[in-house]
Amino acid sequence: MLILSEKYQVGFVGAPKCATTTMVDLMLSWHGFEGIKNPRGFMKHNSERLQEAGLFIHDTGKPNVLLSAYREHDTFFWFTAVRSPVSRTVSNYRNKLNRYAKRFEYRAYLCGKLLQLAKGPRSWADANSASECIAKFISFPQFVDGLTTHGVGFDSHYRTFSKILQMDRIQYDAVLQLESMEEDIVMLQKKMAASGVDTEQFPKLGRLNSTSRSEEGLSAELREKIALLYDVDSKLIDRINSKSIESPGVARMTDT
Repeated sequence: MLILSEKYQVGFVGAPKCATTTMVDLMLSWHGFEGIKNPRGFMKHNSERLQEAGLFIHDTGKPNVLLSAYREHDTFFWFTAVRSPVSRTVSNYRNKLNRYAKRFEYRAYLCGKLLQLAKGPRSWADANSASECIAKFISFPQFVDGLTTHGVGFDSHYRTFSKILQMDRIQYDAVLQLESMEEDIVMLQKKMAASGVDTEQFPKLGRLNSTSRSEEGLSAELREKIALLYDVDSKLIDRINSKSIESPGVARMTDT
């Protein structure tokens, strides 16, 4: 997802399962749309209203959309968000396991879908329920071993952030982290103001939902395997964390 604010000369590039809804809600609030219960649904069904307010949404799943927009708006303030490879992998196991299983563990996929079918109609369209049922037949260690064998490039929810966000071609002015999102948004708005963006009218940031600590208790071996899967992203996050204490969690991307 790409959100461009012509009003504030800002561009946000979203990656799957990485605070996209929070960022949509944040950018809506900057443009006067506050208290929206379903920010992504509102954005999807109110494109004309958003464009009138100077907010434009683009599908980065289409070829060259992101790079073309970046070149056209290279003077904008560009930012994105990432998350820990471990928490991302745990999240994918919990609600995107169906995508992995359908491609690489089809027998487990069928067994899980049959189990989901038996749970009744309310469960049938629920991706979380599908992954929960499939997880009865694929353990988390088996899942990680499978990703090690097959790689993570088969689906946008699994690909490295470096690939999704095209960090070899796009220079981001700020990179936020899901694990420290609240403080990072505060720092983001300060960096935007320092770069010339008028943030005086931005509403005060409310409390965000705390991130899940579901990765706690994982063995060192599993963590190491996941780190190797997302070696590029792990180095990226380490580089963000190594930035000065004056701007925790938010970094200017000047190299790749």
